[in-house]
Amino acid sequence: MIPDIAIIFCILLVFELPTIIQLRFIIWLAIGLVIYYFYGRHKSHLNKNQ
Repeated sequence: MIPDIAIIFCILLVFELPTIIQLRFIIWLAIGLVIYYFYGRHKSHLNKNQ
């Protein structure tokens, strides 16, 4: 129950931010996810040839 309420309030806070800040957040999030994906593929122990 408490985590659900916290998620709702966080979403409400994000919607209250100016549009330019929301756009910057989405761009930085996308950049971070791309870096995380390629780093994870490169460092994965499951991806190593045996």
